[in-house]
Amino acid sequence: MSSPPSDSPIITISDLENLIDTYPLIDNHAHPLLKDLEPHADEYQLESITSEAHGSSLQDTKHSLSHRRAVRQLAKLYDCEPTWDAVKATRQKRDVSSLAADCFAGIQCILFDDGLDKRMVLGYREHDQFTFSPNRRIVRIEKVAEEVLEKMMLGVFLASMQEEIITEHWTEWSTGFMDAITKAINDREVVGFKSVICYRTGLEIETREDLPTSACALELNHWIEEVLSSCSFRLQSKVLNDWVVNTVCKALKGKNIPLQFHTGLGDNDINLLKSNPACMQEFIKKYPDIQFVLLHAAYPYTREAGYLAAVYKNVYLDFGEVFPVVSKDGQKSVIKQMLELTPANKLLWSTDGHWFPETFALANIQMREIIREVLVKRVKTQVLTLDEAAYIVKMIFFENSNNLYRLKLKPNLAIFSKSRTAKRLPLDENSASELGYEVPSVRHEITTDSGEGAILEEFLQKNPDIEYIRIQWVDYAASVRLRVLPLAVVLAKIKNNNWDFSIPKAGLDLLQDDTPLPNLQIEGKYRLVPQWNSLRNCTYANRHAAVMCEIRSADHTRIDICPRTSLIEALEKANKHDIDFLVGFETEVVFLGEVSNRLINFDKAHSWSAASALTPKYQAVMDEIVKALLEDGIEVIMYHPESADGQFEVVTGPLSPLAAVDALYHTRQTIWNIASKHHFHATFHPKPYANQIGTAAHTHISLGKGKAYQSEFIAGIIRHLQAICAFGLPSFASYERSIDNCWSGGTWVCWGDENRETPLRRISEADAHWEIRCIDATANMYLFISAVINAGILGVRQSLKLPPVCPVNPAEASLEIREELGITRSLPGTLGKAINFLQQDKELVDALGASLCEKHCVTKKAEINKMENMDKTEADRHSWELWHY
Repeated sequence: MSSPPSDSPIITISDLENLIDTYPLIDNHAHPLLKDLEPHADEYQLESITSEAHGSSLQDTKHSLSHRRAVRQLAKLYDCEPTWDAVKATRQKRDVSSLAADCFAGIQCILFDDGLDKRMVLGYREHDQFTFSPNRRIVRIEKVAEEVLEKMMLGVFLASMQEEIITEHWTEWSTGFMDAITKAINDREVVGFKSVICYRTGLEIETREDLPTSACALELNHWIEEVLSSCSFRLQSKVLNDWVVNTVCKALKGKNIPLQFHTGLGDNDINLLKSNPACMQEFIKKYPDIQFVLLHAAYPYTREAGYLAAVYKNVYLDFGEVFPVVSKDGQKSVIKQMLELTPANKLLWSTDGHWFPETFALANIQMREIIREVLVKRVKTQVLTLDEAAYIVKMIFFENSNNLYRLKLKPNLAIFSKSRTAKRLPLDENSASELGYEVPSVRHEITTDSGEGAILEEFLQKNPDIEYIRIQWVDYAASVRLRVLPLAVVLAKIKNNNWDFSIPKAGLDLLQDDTPLPNLQIEGKYRLVPQWNSLRNCTYANRHAAVMCEIRSADHTRIDICPRTSLIEALEKANKHDIDFLVGFETEVVFLGEVSNRLINFDKAHSWSAASALTPKYQAVMDEIVKALLEDGIEVIMYHPESADGQFEVVTGPLSPLAAVDALYHTRQTIWNIASKHHFHATFHPKPYANQIGTAAHTHISLGKGKAYQSEFIAGIIRHLQAICAFGLPSFASYERSIDNCWSGGTWVCWGDENRETPLRRISEADAHWEIRCIDATANMYLFISAVINAGILGVRQSLKLPPVCPVNPAEASLEIREELGITRSLPGTLGKAINFLQQDKELVDALGASLCEKHCVTKKAEINKMENMDKTEADRHSWELWHY
């Protein structure tokens, strides 16, 4: 039976039943499968799939209603006789993988608590082969605490009654625990945390702030004594268990990451009275910003849990494990009790699956059966409309978990299809074939000789909602240009080894507004070759991802005028000298408003790092930008208001040069698109206001390997800095910003220690960390970084000597002082002069390639001509620049 499209109306009871039977599921709490069943049959018995009992009492489960029902359902699944012996005999003929493929049907994504029996089970990502979306991880916090202590005790380690040593142990363990939790919070694979304090000391969690460290340290010492005597690391101390849970809650504040709690039924080592979530009421009040998930319907305390979820905004109720452990009547009662009081947007489904694939299948089958009976009856008795019932299904099956854990998944309505590729293809096979492309039938067929298909495959597993790929490149006018391809087209091209995507050669002969260059190439084409290691999700554009390309010849060989290739070749030169780099950027931007197609400034009270400048309208757009960048894998160190009206700076983390430039363009696209969403126009214009500070793109570069060449490398840059300005200050507007006494880097060729009036600022000699200030966002950053590295390598090859440091503002220094410091050259004052410097610098031209430099100079001369001959007032020219930069 196929599911209706998500936007199809639910007209009949049959439509509703079909929706319940086929809508995809997110399992918000489960445990991994065993690696190998046979050697551990005594410890992990199949009878446990319907019971929490252990040992000899587990044999009694065969007489329970839940077991008998499970036998019939599994017999139907395995097409065998409805007896327990027949079920076991049939499953023994199949391996775990084939069992799981059947048992996981209908489940799109699973969130795994992998803290149970770690050594015996599969890794959580090993289950990706069974689901349509990549699975994610839930971190069990007590397990983290135990592992930290276990690591501490690997060496000679004894409990002690000496206060100093007890305190030392506490410091090491508590710090190690907090470090491990912080690491997990920053792990993109982790979407939640879980506590099993219910099993250990119960849900009456103390929240007192005045517990002395000495008391915690003493409890840790007792735990160490227990470990040494029992060889078990199980954390049983109430003081320490409460400390662990409270510490995690404090760490999660502001992170928007849920914390799950085991509640209600469990193994026989639980204190059932203390498993009532009503015990948590004061604790829940203590942390109103933390999202708590009460697991297992808190059975038999379902009503208490439902009440908490109803009256506290931060409490959610999971209804796993009761399927299949409780009888059918009991399950129906649980669902009814939840719906008595609990809002539908607070309910989450899970399997609590563990060890055996059958636990996932039974939970899925039985939950759908009970939901169908309960909701259909409420529709027939007019308690709910069909649309309301359908809404509840979609929320509790998928959307609630998707939203709470920020999974960003789209329900795959082909979840029961045999083709696993259905999860990724925006086009079905018929529509794709109409376009002339063959759709791959199996996801593992996405391969290329270079292995780049594997990069794409891994990316798509982590980002299953992607439907379009932006094929991007940066031209000589520094414009990011793109073509957007449906994913089905991309997959078909890669599968068939038929990547023939091209652009006309004229595509590199255009200015920002498509004004053609002189001698426009009217024949021929270039190939766009995606560099899949630059692929990123575009949070700013739903269902889109972007990849940067190299521009190559028609036969796929490198050409000497591709900006990105130029940087690659510069890095290859540096590698021959055993030199590598990290590069980072400060991205400055000005937000403007638009009135009647004119860009205007709404902000009249803006200043550098002023708290008053971060008004709600700016905070909203900046926070969304930072969130998007982080979700797309770009480290954001900070943002803050800059000096000009509406001006902000985003500082992103260092990367290798090529990756850094790729990330920079993604950062700018993110800023521009999200600003537009908030009704701002984001401009990177170097000088948006005549009488205010300009907008730069300050570039940080540090030498890793090859630090010994630091002086020679920087000396090379200084020697060729006038020519480098043709790449770093490549627009008319660049020279409106690049002036003295404005913290723009000044106009003199020199360097200084933390001197912002010099174009090169040394930040750390020990780290070989420098900032280049004669740069703005009108530059093609691939070309600029290539020019910088090529100039530096020339300095290394020629063993150039670094000029003296400039300790003053060179613009205000006397002629005599400048001469003493060797400051005799000024930066070009216009774009035309910068081009002349480049054309006269034979060494740098030879290093970069004559064709590339000529292409750049022709483009820039065309820009000069356009600006000088623009049939508009100066204000209109400035407006044109604001729109295009």
